[in-house]
Amino acid sequence: EESFNINGVVEGHDGRRLLITRLHPADAGTFDVYANDHFVGTCWIPAIPGHWLEVATLIPAEFMSVAPMPTRIRIVPHVPNGYYMPYNHITYGYYDTSVQNKFTTPLTEFQNGAIQLGSAKLDYQADKAKLAVKFEWYTDGSAKGDYKVFVHLYADKNQPPVAQLDNRPGNGTLPPGNWLPGVLRDTITVDLAKIPSGTYQVAIGMYDPVSLERLQPANGDEQGRLFIGEVEIKG
Repeated sequence: EESFNINGVVEGHDGRRLLITRLHPADAGTFDVYANDHFVGTCWIPAIPGHWLEVATLIPAEFMSVAPMPTRIRIVPHVPNGYYMPYNHITYGYYDTSVQNKFTTPLTEFQNGAIQLGSAKLDYQADKAKLAVKFEWYTDGSAKGDYKVFVHLYADKNQPPVAQLDNRPGNGTLPPGNWLPGVLRDTITVDLAKIPSGTYQVAIGMYDPVSLERLQPANGDEQGRLFIGEVEIKG
């Protein structure tokens, strides 16, 4: 557990603050953040040993002290099979874009709407033998957990995929439980170099990288997959 002070807010200004915690994510876990003894939320630590990870926590204005009084931050880690290894903490002001960017008709939803997928566009790059899937995600800040996104390519949806790539958004660094309110744009690119010519179905979904349990999309199939289109591969 660790505690430290950050500056209070100037009266009359937007009092929300963005706390950035930089840590070494050697082991999977979570940590709870408190501001002036108010519970702010839980952040997720994905296991990415050998890398740095920056985790953002939005602190509501009502939990902040008014300057010159400092705001007391307390972090309580839960890393069952390892250690919480923070490096530093930085705070910034925050501008809310969540209301302007909410999708009126999302492609699908996970966690009862806490995670929305606004669009998933296929970009087949024949000259590079790659398929890029461009995602637009949204959360109101209530998304939970550490989940990876998978992109599967099927010749027959009743057989294993012929190609796939699994990753968290943000090049593997942004589990949904750490997303800030608003829209998150991300791209996952699948290598098709060894795939023969033909027409293939593309499915996406999310799963827990530890338990391998899939999140169920609102309009997905019984295997937790959402089919988003077809791609014709040309040799």
